[in-house]
Amino acid sequence: MTSYTWDEDKWIWDKDQVDAVNKMRENKDVFRPVVRNPWITKGFRAHPKLGYCKCLLSLFRPDCNEFLAIWLYLVFAAYFWVETALIMARVKVFDFNNEWDWHFMFIATFCIAVSLTATAIYLIFYCKSQEAYKALERVNY
Repeated sequence: MTSYTWDEDKWIWDKDQVDAVNKMRENKDVFRPVVRNPWITKGFRAHPKLGYCKCLLSLFRPDCNEFLAIWLYLVFAAYFWVETALIMARVKVFDFNNEWDWHFMFIATFCIAVSLTATAIYLIFYCKSQEAYKALERVNY
C-alpha cells in the first residue's frame, strides 16, 4: 500500500487515500467524505472545506467518478429547456393538430427539464456537506 499525505488543494480522492490520511490524524480531525454510494471507492469529491466553487470546478475534472453523469444531465437538461422554449413560442416545427397538444407537450417537456436540472444540481453539489446532501436528496427525490 502506498503512503498518502494530506494535500490541502486536493479534493478528488480514492477511498484508500482517505483512509490512509485519516489513520495519520487524530480522531477529532478525521474527515468523513459525503459519498452517495458506499461501493464507489474511486474519484469521489471530498474535502473538509469543500465549497461551491470546488463543486463547480469538478465539472471539468474527468477524474471525478460522476463527471460523465453530470455532463449527461446538463446536456439533456439544456436540450429540454430549449424544447420547452420552442413549444412556448409555438414554433411550427411541431406538427400538433389541436390546441391542447401544445399544452400537454409543454407540461411534459417542462417537467422533464425541471427533473433533469434538479438531478444535475444534486450531482454537482451533494458532496459539499452532509446537510447539503440531505437537503438536495429531499428535493431530488
